[in-house]
Amino acid sequence: MRYQKMSMVAAAGLSVMMLSSAASAREFAAIYQECGLGAMIAPNHPIVAVITNVTWDLGTTAATSDMMSPNTCKGSQARMATFIHEGYKQIETAMATGQGEYLTSLMNVSGCSSAIQPEMSKALRKDFSKIVSAPGYSKQSKFDQSKGMYDMINKRINSDFSAACTI
Repeated sequence: MRYQKMSMVAAAGLSVMMLSSAASAREFAAIYQECGLGAMIAPNHPIVAVITNVTWDLGTTAATSDMMSPNTCKGSQARMATFIHEGYKQIETAMATGQGEYLTSLMNVSGCSSAIQPEMSKALRKDFSKIVSAPGYSKQSKFDQSKGMYDMINKRINSDFSAACTI
């Protein structure tokens, strides 16, 4: 019990230190709008991004991504790659079922209009089924699986949905 309390205090202290050091490099507003889960889910809606970051974990993910890997806070390609890597298992499940907030968020992060999302979802599911059924897929690292999905989505956007997606 005592060890758990000490761990919680240490984690809280680390969070405060990360937030304060991140704030010195970039304004809090920019961190909460451009980094973390909020920026991945709502890249074109700064208020939603801030609310998501604050609601999810009081902004520690946003501050951590700003401090540890600032490139994840720049550009939609980096946000999409980060979203895929961090939420791979949930996206994989959403691809299998053809629905869910992770699949919708993935298409939103890709900058795709809601009008084409049902058609795009169908195409991505077809592409993903080929990737999953390929020999050796289950033995790939999480990074390689994430990269495969990232490449698959970019290829599909460039070939069929470039007019409806901003990525």
